[in-house]
Amino acid sequence: SLYRWSSLRRDFLNQLEIEEKNKMILEQSEKLNYIANHDPLTGLWNRNYLNEWKENFFTRGSGCQAAVFIIDIDYFKDYNDAFGHVAGDQCLKKVASALLELNPALFRFGGEEFLCLLPPEELSRADRLAEDFCRHIEAQQLPSVKLKNYLTVSVGYSTGTMTNDREFRKLLHEADLALYQAKDSGRNQAIKYTPRT
Repeated sequence: SLYRWSSLRRDFLNQLEIEEKNKMILEQSEKLNYIANHDPLTGLWNRNYLNEWKENFFTRGSGCQAAVFIIDIDYFKDYNDAFGHVAGDQCLKKVASALLELNPALFRFGGEEFLCLLPPEELSRADRLAEDFCRHIEAQQLPSVKLKNYLTVSVGYSTGTMTNDREFRKLLHEADLALYQAKDSGRNQAIKYTPRT
């Protein structure tokens, strides 16, 4: 009886230890997964997760429409020069947080660039969302290097079929062209790509 009790107790303790180790492995795995898929500064999804997001999107099948937005902080290099890189990092965090309030499919794409993707069921709000990005950031009233102004963003975007990586890159290129147009036209605005006829 004493042996049986000792054996049961040992088995119970062994089981507890296994469960605790499994829990630690799971937590560590989740932590590593988060680190792999998120930008360490802003907490947004990173380019690594963008590849996974696209592959999941492509499995929807043919004919899937999407909108691709590139959002760029205006005069960010001047901002860093004027206020310092620590303030620049804080600015990036605040802008990322504000953009995230408008749409969850948001990625840190470059230094001061963000990428937003809209699936087909949300395409009807693409034009409004692009404009909302600009107005919402300006409403944060973050300091700007331009006197009597607040920090702003420029947005370029494009819509179309996105069933594979080639089509994604086409939409991305078009959004980039529209972004340059928004910058050249005075910044703090959203422009949709329109093909030249």
